[in-house]
Amino acid sequence: MPEGDTIHRLAARLNRAIRHDEIRRCWTALSDVDDEKVVGAHIAAIEARGKHLLIHLDVGNIFHIHLGREGKYRFGMPDDGMPQTQRDSLILVTQTLSIRFTHLPIFEYLTAWQYRRHPHLNRLGPDLLADDLHLKEVVARFRMYGHQSIAEAIMNQRICCGVGNIYKSEVLFLAGLSPRALVSQLADDTLERLISDARRWMARNLGTGRRRTRWRPGPSHWVYGRSGERCLKCDAVIRMRRLGEAARSTYFCPNCQSEVPLGRGTRD
Repeated sequence: MPEGDTIHRLAARLNRAIRHDEIRRCWTALSDVDDEKVVGAHIAAIEARGKHLLIHLDVGNIFHIHLGREGKYRFGMPDDGMPQTQRDSLILVTQTLSIRFTHLPIFEYLTAWQYRRHPHLNRLGPDLLADDLHLKEVVARFRMYGHQSIAEAIMNQRICCGVGNIYKSEVLFLAGLSPRALVSQLADDTLERLISDARRWMARNLGTGRRRTRWRPGPSHWVYGRSGERCLKCDAVIRMRRLGEAARSTYFCPNCQSEVPLGRGTRD
């Protein structure tokens, strides 16, 4: 599943390529959308919000896209044709390029009214890559979920949005924190440090090239995807556990990541 940096990279690329372009062809898999009425509208802006992509049109409507685990996108030239298939969710063609989205688990065409009152988008926490991110606001949101493990909470999009399995595992490893540590056990400065680290690594991956959290010879990640391999710091065997209600995979080093939280916890 793409993480926040992937969606920010995609939004930046689309803003450079098609912002202000006129839509010359549109096809959607949505039965309640008249595709012909979308033709002629202009791309006002493309926004990344955590793992969500929002394509704003100058007529006030918004395409809301979430790639999930199976969603894909592909660019082409405006004259490529791109006939729709059963896999497609959205095809947009402007004078500059064409883009096809397939297998989207979340795909909506929202009016301005629906967008302002959206039940999920309005509950998202601050985007970790936002220019105006306030760490203390995010910490206050963490405190509302003191009963959750830090592995669950750091991926709770209502606390802050953008972190997925990769950054969760990597940031907790670099902090030396057990993924099972409860939020209520962690000090405010520990939470601020985790947020800052996740933000820094995500921002560092906004450029071109493969995502990395390790810039040394060898693996590009410290623990993610390395279950059964040796820890690059202590030589212990990396493990993977599925934690929380969603049973998301978490990779960790049982030696480097102590069960004892850093600092003194703050009660809820």
